[in-house]
Amino acid sequence: DNNNGGLLDNITVNVSSTLPVTFTNFSAQKAGAGVAIKWTVAEVNNHDYFSIERSTDGIHFTEINRNNENINGQSSRSFSINDNNLPAAAVLYYRIKQCDLGGACKYTEVKTVRFDEKNKFILSPVPANNTVNIVYTNSNAKSVEIRITDQQGRELLKETTNVTPGRNNIQL
Repeated sequence: DNNNGGLLDNITVNVSSTLPVTFTNFSAQKAGAGVAIKWTVAEVNNHDYFSIERSTDGIHFTEINRNNENINGQSSRSFSINDNNLPAAAVLYYRIKQCDLGGACKYTEVKTVRFDEKNKFILSPVPANNTVNIVYTNSNAKSVEIRITDQQGRELLKETTNVTPGRNNIQL
């Protein structure tokens, strides 16, 4: 009799768990006045969605885009989005949250995109008709004068506005 008071001598537990995706590439880079976010995954199983998240402090992230595309069973897949609605910040942080069909989620590493170039501006669209968008990056709070002229040098618009340190989005 091998009765040990109700205790078992050997317990064998087999756990088989496959991660829904394997990230093979993830990048976030400045692209014009926005940020291009690209990622590639392999070995897709039990995948539900990707949530692209952005932060201005590297701690508190907000979802800016969600991809619910069914890619289960695919061996490799590449994705890209452009984040063109950027907050005023000198540095932005990006990560991707991947969730499986059971609700379990994992995160990529955090990518950093710097916009801390001093006194730099990007104007769009060019040529402009009625509206001009200016993305102005600077190092301190101050008042700036914006002057728009035509090809002959005639002043079409003159405006003064206050800007903050980092990235400023100005629409005229």
